[in-house]
Amino acid sequence: MHFVIDILSLDKADASIIWARDSTRDYVVFLDAGKKADAGLVLDHFNACIKDALGPSPYLIAVNTHMHSDHLGGMEQLLTQLHQQGNKVEAVYFNNPVGPWGSRLLLREVQQKTRLLFFAEFRLQGRAQFLAESLKQASSLEKQLQHLGIAHRNAFAGTTLLPKPHQDHLRILGPSPAFFQQMMQQAGRQLSWNLLPSQQLAEAEAIIDPCRAIANRQDPSHDNKASVVIELITAQGDRCLFTADASEPSFAAIEKGSHQLSHYHLVQLPHHGSRYNLNAARMQKFGADRFWVAAPNDGMHPGPDLLRCLEQTVPGCAIYSTGDLPRGSCQRFITNRLAFTPCTNAARQEALGQMS
Repeated sequence: MHFVIDILSLDKADASIIWARDSTRDYVVFLDAGKKADAGLVLDHFNACIKDALGPSPYLIAVNTHMHSDHLGGMEQLLTQLHQQGNKVEAVYFNNPVGPWGSRLLLREVQQKTRLLFFAEFRLQGRAQFLAESLKQASSLEKQLQHLGIAHRNAFAGTTLLPKPHQDHLRILGPSPAFFQQMMQQAGRQLSWNLLPSQQLAEAEAIIDPCRAIANRQDPSHDNKASVVIELITAQGDRCLFTADASEPSFAAIEKGSHQLSHYHLVQLPHHGSRYNLNAARMQKFGADRFWVAAPNDGMHPGPDLLRCLEQTVPGCAIYSTGDLPRGSCQRFITNRLAFTPCTNAARQEALGQMS
């Protein structure tokens, strides 16, 4: 089976649509939906560039990688509008931080911190507000799924996303339930202990030795570390890795579970290309020659030092950014060609027909 991966250009937000066809049915996976304001763009792209290429009764699902609003924010509106247009969504896969596998500590601390009008650590207060909005959106999404009659399924390691006989083509590698619960508890403790590690970085060091610079910094967000990581394998054995906002502890936990993150031909640079989520050792382990990033190219995302380190570590690799294209268009990757092509709504490319 071959796939088309449409990676939408939404500034600093994530949304992709993965779609494919076999002899009997079409398959569509909505992977994140950007911020609230992005839902319309995701739906417009689906209607303009994908839907006309699909046969009747396609198999539609959605996956939310984690609770942050730049991934989750548009999901509820997108699903509602898909439903209103007569599309049947079989299930939505996401891990609710306030569900059975979440952390009551996180919920309690967010509620406590956001009750205070003034707080000594303004940055921590801002983070509590950010998490509060994320938790609210996650709870609202779960209620809307019940209203729409769409199944909610957990997105934990080992979960396959396509029905038989294609279940081995798209699967979730992480997090495990235990790792997810641990990260949610750590996020709660971070708020409880009033801890928010600094992310200062010496720019001189980043220029002189970028690989050392990014190795000295790690993403402090435990909620990012709980991001869903997904593997896609084509019929020819080419492998793609979707990393969302995961970081080194996420990848280490996946490898600890006896899954080697090697021999991937295409890898997403996590967290919009942040300098805090990937190091040179991991880049070498991936062994990919193509990378993509959902980022606005604003000088911070993707991080210039991360890109310099990647170019040193994987000489000759190709790096594609959604920031190179207009908002609402996409970077389209067709797996049987192992190539990216820009795609705009006006193009209405019949990519599945091109894949035969």
